[in-house]
Amino acid sequence: MEVVYKDIDWVEPYKNNPRKISQKAIDGVAESLKQFGWEQPIVTDKKGVIIVGHTRYYAARKLAYSKVPVVIADLPEKEANEYRIVDNSSSEKSEWDIDKLFDELNEIEKGTYTGFNFDEIEESVGKMLDEVDKKIDDKKEKKKQDETNETYKLVSYDAESINKAHEYLSEVIGKYAEITEHK
Repeated sequence: MEVVYKDIDWVEPYKNNPRKISQKAIDGVAESLKQFGWEQPIVTDKKGVIIVGHTRYYAARKLAYSKVPVVIADLPEKEANEYRIVDNSSSEKSEWDIDKLFDELNEIEKGTYTGFNFDEIEESVGKMLDEVDKKIDDKKEKKKQDETNETYKLVSYDAESINKAHEYLSEVIGKYAEITEHK
């Protein structure tokens, strides 16, 4: 993998980027770039269209960088689009281990930029707990619905059986009545 520095104007955001990038994300990456420098280049196609690294690109623009590190990927368009989506969605499939996160944050010297503040962490943990509660509630509701469906099936089945038994007994009684009338 070769990293090259390109004029920022050579790099172009992908016009159909499905990921919405917030100003908060751009500001966080800009702070990270100021503190740590470029540790991860932008990945583009041969024409300079961004495959991954849109937030880094916008942060570099915010900081008025004239050149940015780029890896030029040699991928067909379909694969570049797949890579773009997979890369953008990978963080959604991961969760924070809150205990380890707090341990790491406690090890970091006060005043060092981490991209986190405790209000944001508390909000994030609250959202995770809300998501867990929702999943639990959804599972309970599904189980309840499944049980209701099973009960309905049993009741329906029993009602069907009762109706059939009723029809059969009605026929038997009718035939018995016919026989006894002829005697």
